[in-house]
Amino acid sequence: MSIFSEHILKSLNDYKRLLRRYLSNSERDKAIINLGIKRKSLKFDNDVILYNKAHRVLSDIEYWSTQLNRTATEYSGIDEFYQYLKNYLTQYRIENNAIVHVNQRVSCALVQAIQIIALPKSEISDSNVSKLDDCIQTVAKFGTKDQRVMLAKALRNQQSEGSELNIFTPTLDHFVKSYSDAAPCEESLV
Repeated sequence: MSIFSEHILKSLNDYKRLLRRYLSNSERDKAIINLGIKRKSLKFDNDVILYNKAHRVLSDIEYWSTQLNRTATEYSGIDEFYQYLKNYLTQYRIENNAIVHVNQRVSCALVQAIQIIALPKSEISDSNVSKLDDCIQTVAKFGTKDQRVMLAKALRNQQSEGSELNIFTPTLDHFVKSYSDAAPCEESLV
């Protein structure tokens, strides 16, 4: 069982406890069945299914928060639980039918991009350029400003090392145009 699964299972069980506190037995059982968070079904669910069920729980909380008095949900701890679960789920996404931690994925993409950029010219292939493009897309879409600046810096440093036509120049130009925060000021290049 993955860390993600353990964490989501604990959160779903916490939500069931909250339901137990605020709903009658029949309403609670109906809600648990509708959300698909019965213990028996959770036992066999993979990460992707758990991710989707956790999002269903968020939708359920949003629905009930609009139906109930706002102060009642704040007092009960449901708002805190909602924010906690929402923040946790934003750290993950589904990629190729698997749950991926976004920050880890971006870090791996950044390292891989820097490794490709550092390759000797004789080892650069179309495959490497394609991998670099994928890495850049990942860093651009999900990375922090610092990660985007770091990537732009690595591309610029490699570009300045060779005076002849550089294979990464179009990539750098596109990246900097698309993500203006990746264009570091001159002081940060030193």
